[in-house]
Amino acid sequence: MLVFLAFLCAFQISEKGIKTKLYIWGEVKSPGLYYVEPNADILELISRAGGPTPDADLAHIVLVRGQAGEEEMEINLGKYLAADKSEEPIFLKSGDIVIIKSNLWKKVRSTASFLSSFVIFINLYLLVQAL
Repeated sequence: MLVFLAFLCAFQISEKGIKTKLYIWGEVKSPGLYYVEPNADILELISRAGGPTPDADLAHIVLVRGQAGEEEMEINLGKYLAADKSEEPIFLKSGDIVIIKSNLWKKVRSTASFLSSFVIFINLYLLVQAL
């Protein structure tokens, strides 16, 4: 009975058959939980999530597999899509978590924004102290 309940938690049964439960987080337009066909690959999941945002670092996608993150691998989507380098599709398993990290430019913009706000605060503080 417990095995059957675990099966129901990992899959969704619909009119079209059994669907696999996957998560996608980070720099996609609609992160969250998705139910896809059992043979879905990483491209299908990213596409269902609305595609990557302009801030996505597609060279460092993290795939977390297994309960409690037993296995973690990094995927370079550019190499994955290259016809001469791609060996086979990366099929996703039920419960997999795909994390698309932010690229360097988003981190630079965030840091610059913080520093700019900090400088303005310091200047206001010095101005008030001078009065």
